[in-house]
Amino acid sequence: MSAGRLRALPDSLDIRVGALVEPLANGVHAVALGLAGFRASSAAVIGAGTIGLVTLQSALLNAIPSVAVIEPQEARRDRAR
Repeated sequence: MSAGRLRALPDSLDIRVGALVEPLANGVHAVALGLAGFRASSAAVIGAGTIGLVTLQSALLNAIPSVAVIEPQEARRDRAR
């Protein structure tokens, strides 16, 4: 990534919160692309890591009534419930 694309975090932002900005942006952007101005009645999220979980939350916050998460690891699956 070129240095011109980087943005400094404000000093007032906790570094742990700052670390979540990029995964959150990915999840929100993925749902926005999937909806593309339309309503959806269902969605699937592949993976329940950090990006998958924020994608799940974004889908639910965008009023998608049925969101399935596909995850082979039991512990991650449990976090998505």
